[in-house]
Amino acid sequence: MARERAQWLKEMLLKEAEVRGKEARERLEQYFREGEMWGSVKPPIEKEVEVGGRRLKVRIEEVEAGVERGGTKEHFVVRARAKASDAEKEAAVKKEVRFYKARDGAAMGYVNIHAGAEGGREADYARTAALLKALGIEKWSRKEKQILLKGGALDALMRLEPVCRALGLCR
Repeated sequence: MARERAQWLKEMLLKEAEVRGKEARERLEQYFREGEMWGSVKPPIEKEVEVGGRRLKVRIEEVEAGVERGGTKEHFVVRARAKASDAEKEAAVKKEVRFYKARDGAAMGYVNIHAGAEGGREADYARTAALLKALGIEKWSRKEKQILLKGGALDALMRLEPVCRALGLCR
């Protein structure tokens, strides 16, 4: 019964979007396709990515997600455990992506980069960037000790079943 109502609502929204023009309908169809992919990917995930001109193979072994409250702030935290390897060596990568709500309501996120990691801060950045790309995040800005993420990063992570489930948005 609920699935039939959802299908009816989807068709009504598409008809309304068609009245507003082809571009509006295409945008809505893209949104529905993305929503259908939410929660469709479960670890382990293997992907080959390029970071700084180097090819790295990333195997994401585990992803966990949940809400953490501390003091006055609330973060949505995605933890990933992976292995990143190039032709020379393999390194373990264990990172937390922390999202919070900015003043304007946008979802912002960050990942810390550690100087004490094997190979130093630059090596940790390369492994973290490879992990983010393997998770489907393509754009970020870099600071000395952090990678800063925009709301589109959370959208990319929604295809991961643990993230979708933690937010209560899986089908």
